Amino acid sequence: MEQQMATVSHHGPYFYHLQNGLAVGSPDNHSWDNPTGLHEKCTFIATAHPTPVRRNVLYGMWVHDASVGVTDTGYGDISVYKTTLYATFINSGADVIHDYVVYLTIINP
Repeated sequence: MEQQMATVSHHGPYFYHLQNGLAVGSPDNHSWDNPTGLHEKCTFIATAHPTPVRRNVLYGMWVHDASVGVTDTGYGDISVYKTTLYATFINSGADVIHDYVVYLTIINP
């Protein structure tokens, strides 16, 4: 029996600017429709990298939730899958975050 290796693709950077900032403990939600290389049975990893604006202050973000949604947008007996990735990031640092970058890693079976 021949085994196949999973394929890994990297996406980003996705830049986000929050005019009023993201307060400590506050969430920010994002979604991505059909990123290249996405399969409806994929696994994905999302990481957020905040941009520090002051010295000696911890800026951090953690992934609160990450999920995959699949919608069949086909017609008749033809299935066409639209896959959407969802992620919620929370400010876990010590100060307001105004800018951050997200990178996605998608692993297909």
